[in-house]
Amino acid sequence: FRTLVENSDEEIIFDSMPRRIGDNVEITEGNLKGLIGSIIELSEEQSFFVIALESLGCARVLISSKSIKRKEELHLR
Repeated sequence: FRTLVENSDEEIIFDSMPRRIGDNVEITEGNLKGLIGSIIELSEEQSFFVIALESLGCARVLISSKSIKRKEELHLR
């Protein structure tokens, strides 16, 4: 396992609580940083999500899991 993690070409993110459809999340990277939305679709491996952003007129965005945080996680800082 350790060798697999150390030799991965992609960043590996460990998440103790998988995200689910309906979770409220904040975008933490990129041009949309700071916007809050809810997950409406997710990839099988949970590496990408489609998020509804009502603040942009019900816009939808496909985003990487490393670019979002669950809203509840934000309050634990």
